[in-house]
Amino acid sequence: MRDILIKSVIGVALTSILIGCATDPPILSWKAVRDDATPMVSAVDRCQYETASATQVPDYSVGAMLRDVDQKQRRFDLMVLCMRAQGYEASTVSEGIGPQSQATWKQLEKDLTDAKQERAQAREMLVANPSRPNAAYLSQRIHQLNAEVRSLEIKLSYSLTPPVSTVIALPQTAPAAAKSFEFKGFSIGGSKAEFLQKHPWKCYPRKPQHGPHDEVCMPDSYADKTYMGHPTEMSAEVLDGRIVQIRVEPWSPYYEEILSALSERYGKPDVLEANPPRRQVRWGKVDQDKMLLSETVIGQRGSLMLVSAYGTEELNRRRAALKEDRKKDM
Repeated sequence: MRDILIKSVIGVALTSILIGCATDPPILSWKAVRDDATPMVSAVDRCQYETASATQVPDYSVGAMLRDVDQKQRRFDLMVLCMRAQGYEASTVSEGIGPQSQATWKQLEKDLTDAKQERAQAREMLVANPSRPNAAYLSQRIHQLNAEVRSLEIKLSYSLTPPVSTVIALPQTAPAAAKSFEFKGFSIGGSKAEFLQKHPWKCYPRKPQHGPHDEVCMPDSYADKTYMGHPTEMSAEVLDGRIVQIRVEPWSPYYEEILSALSERYGKPDVLEANPPRRQVRWGKVDQDKMLLSETVIGQRGSLMLVSAYGTEELNRRRAALKEDRKKDM
């Protein structure tokens, strides 16, 4: 009995020593190692979510006093593997103690200053010429530096500063003759009867659970499913007898061609996203008639949407009601 008691005391003492000596996993700094690396903000957010989800439940095969240490280490290891799959490698920054901490702190502050300066320079270059050949790279680099600055501010316990935007508002120079946005001679917001005279599509009632509009119209003939001579899918949404939205889905390889033609007619658009393959631009104001062109939406398809300002409040009301109705079906 005495031997068993001595062994138990020794075991507890050794476990306490191990826990006392164990430190949290080192701080990580990420560096892109592949040209096709996922944007850093998206990669970090995704991997943090996935590692947290995968390690929520402790490993009960590990002794109770070591479970917290084991859980942190598993989370650390999974984060490294996940970020590697996104195109990044980790370099560790030791927190250290005494003089080592001071040296690490100074290095982190220098890294933060350098990252902010590079980010500001990239933004200035992008604003000076949004159409420059390396605009996509500058936009992606700003996203990466936003994530790097945020990571360094967290390590230094500094207040988080807002990220730098890559949205560049280009001057609106639409010709005076372009009074509204048109789809093959039809002005968005016009009557359904006028639209069907120009385009004999088939219209079908919308079920409330499928969307807020009254009807959806689609071309009945394959020959009508083209835009700028390219095959595509398209539809028109009806509200109160008006065509309030037209959606065209051209393949993404035609993005530049369509952008050039629409810019020639309506002037330069506002750039909402400059980073391929998800570039997006908008003509018109948010609360007015507008037209949006997206490079990629589903798979390799893009999207051109003409949206009328008519009925915005009613559509928002219907969407909110639909959202509440869906919650009841749980």
